[in-house]
Amino acid sequence: RLGMRRIDGHRGVGTGNAAEASLVALDVETGAIKAMVGGRNYQRSQFNRAVQARRQPGSLFKPFIFLAAFEARRGGDGPVLTPATVVEDRPVSLAVGSGRWTPANFESRYYGKVRVREALERSLNAATLRVAEQVGLRRVIDQARASGIHSPIRPNPATLLGASEVSLLEITAAYGTLARGGEWIKPVAIKKVTDDKGWVLFEERHERRWAASPQAAFLVTSLLQGAIDRGTAASARRLGLARSAAGKPGTSNDLRDAWFVGYTPDLVAGVWVGVDSGASLGLTGAQAALPMWTSFIEQASAGHPPRTFAPPPGIVTAKIDPMSGLRVGSGCSGGVDEIFIQGTEPT
Repeated sequence: RLGMRRIDGHRGVGTGNAAEASLVALDVETGAIKAMVGGRNYQRSQFNRAVQARRQPGSLFKPFIFLAAFEARRGGDGPVLTPATVVEDRPVSLAVGSGRWTPANFESRYYGKVRVREALERSLNAATLRVAEQVGLRRVIDQARASGIHSPIRPNPATLLGASEVSLLEITAAYGTLARGGEWIKPVAIKKVTDDKGWVLFEERHERRWAASPQAAFLVTSLLQGAIDRGTAASARRLGLARSAAGKPGTSNDLRDAWFVGYTPDLVAGVWVGVDSGASLGLTGAQAALPMWTSFIEQASAGHPPRTFAPPPGIVTAKIDPMSGLRVGSGCSGGVDEIFIQGTEPT
């Protein structure tokens, strides 16, 4: 309520165009739904926006492009991309039907040559599309579906920047796949129902599958940690987020939808803010959804000892030159530490 009052004050609009919000939180280990809020006032509207609404996720979709990129090497026919791979962040034009699609970076700012890590931490559209071009649209869509996005995904380039609608529950569960090290688990609301004699009337059938390797999922988690520590979600730290967390804001076209989905080693939560009619909210995901997510995560985690994301076997660290992405020799000074799937680190 406090978060929505702040948004109402910022927008200064009447109730006829009022903003709505939804939130869902899942236990990372089990997939159990720990909290769900379908709207700001149940008496006024029983529409559950966490499950029933489908909206464009914008940049929330990007982590699955990078997950597909890190997984591509496993098939033997894909490119070997790492967090240190250098890609071009310059205007890009893609063929769509008989025309061309030329999406721009936020505020039309471009950074030239950037590392894959920077592309996701800064949510750079052009650099992300360069990564997607190398991986292939079909591989990205397959990865997103395996990770838990079950709504229809249109096979066109605009999908790469979040044009295909999703529910808050499914994309939060898909981020849970990253938090869990590559395993998707169907969200569970009710485990079991018994009668007064103890007979089981209903028991949830656990659905789970491996969507990605633990190593590829950990690389994406590391990039999303960077988004919180120094990227597009850095305001979470200024708002009081103290524990290890990974996450990403998302904003759809014309500022219609504002999202934030993120996770700690124990809890994954997603927040959506928007207007039911599809009118512009006028705020980004970092402005509208991130503050509510930060407040919820801090309160929900209170009393639980902070944990860090532990790398799985097969992850190695190497010191690289931040400009070229190449390894810094043992006799050279400077460089930054980067993580790699063993065997992909630069020589």
